[in-house]
Amino acid sequence: MPDLFDLAANGGTEEEGESLAKALAQILKIMALAKENGWTENPFFSLALRLKHPDGVPIYAVWGINGVTPTGRPSVRFRSAQGANGQFMTLDDLKEVLVNPELILPEPPANLEEEVNGNDCNDY
Repeated sequence: MPDLFDLAANGGTEEEGESLAKALAQILKIMALAKENGWTENPFFSLALRLKHPDGVPIYAVWGINGVTPTGRPSVRFRSAQGANGQFMTLDDLKEVLVNPELILPEPPANLEEEVNGNDCNDY
């Protein structure tokens, strides 16, 4: 699997680029098949980033792409971040944990259900 950090920084190797091109081609085929059968695109979608660190629990962050602004630019908003232990984070919390991974709680909070206001942690 390509190192996504390298890929984001410099486009990756030729082999990684070919692999991504194949994945994109598959996505485009699915989109074409969907269109042929009456499906339309939904302008709302999510981008999830999953990260791990040897000194912390795995985390993920989700951004929502909510259509376009009146000027035609994508409307992108941070939605949520969570550790594998169930700890929810704001965007500022996420930035802090990325710098100091030991800050994330090692165990799920005892009052997890209260903390997430009844939301199922697997909803994201």
